[in-house]
Amino acid sequence: MEREVNILEFGDKIYKFSHTPFDAEVDMDDLTWIHYDNLIGEIITIPTLMNRVGILQAEAQNAVSTVKLEHSILEAKKSEFYRVDLTTSDGTKFKYPTVSQLENAVSLDEKVSASKRNYFHVVKQANIVDSLYWAIKAKQQKIQHLSQSITPKEFEEGITEGTINGILIKKIEKKF
Repeated sequence: MEREVNILEFGDKIYKFSHTPFDAEVDMDDLTWIHYDNLIGEIITIPTLMNRVGILQAEAQNAVSTVKLEHSILEAKKSEFYRVDLTTSDGTKFKYPTVSQLENAVSLDEKVSASKRNYFHVVKQANIVDSLYWAIKAKQQKIQHLSQSITPKEFEEGITEGTINGILIKKIEKKF
């Protein structure tokens, strides 16, 4: 799987962080389930899972902010359009629309309505990611509690090969 790079700028410093993203299809139930048959695998992969979900959460929050900004700009442009469009004149005097008339015209505009529905959809998606984050966080806390009683020998013997939390675990033979 191809690694993604996040470039972060803080003041005069630039940092590059790379990570492996989730697969295109993720079973949320599997990610939030504690696999007791491979508890050691859970212990060693939970930090990576938390990182992936945290990055996904940041991307979701960015999408919400972007769509909200785009919607606000569209509303402002439509408001100005309707303010001019709804203004009437009898030749000597101008009659301006009321705030309520202006708000109604903007709300009933098809593009504004579509934009608002899109915003609601993106918020819903972000809420799903947020829910996943908190479920993984709860899993992490339970695994942390369970891991306190594991001895080093149990740790070494308890690793099972396979994919857990979307991460492939392979055993490597000791050379010494």
